[in-house]
Amino acid sequence: MTEGGIQAADKPNDSPAQHYLDAYGGGHFAAQKDLLYKLVTEAPEAIQWLSDLGVEFDKAPDGTMITTHGGGTSRKRMHAAKDYSGAEIMRTLRDEVLNRGIEAVDFTSAIELLPDYTRKRD
Repeated sequence: MTEGGIQAADKPNDSPAQHYLDAYGGGHFAAQKDLLYKLVTEAPEAIQWLSDLGVEFDKAPDGTMITTHGGGTSRKRMHAAKDYSGAEIMRTLRDEVLNRGIEAVDFTSAIELLPDYTRKRD
């Protein structure tokens, strides 16, 4: 339920490699490298996917997404929806789940998710 925003290196003056260096150093070089690599390389696509679903990220008058500096970043790559980014993302994802008719189980913690290959697929 982030308030500040989420980061993705999707501007011409930035790159996933630079994002990786910022995040790795910012985490005191303790991050699991393969997971961090996946995070920074897939982040731009995730931001675009969320935007396409309808997340109202902050945008300039011409429609481009506004990015700001996050803590420890060398580039402006923080994407936000005012100061309620997490709530906006959750609202959009909830609506998508409802629109697709996906069954949701309320008030339940997910410990592990496994595909059900025994169920007949259409």
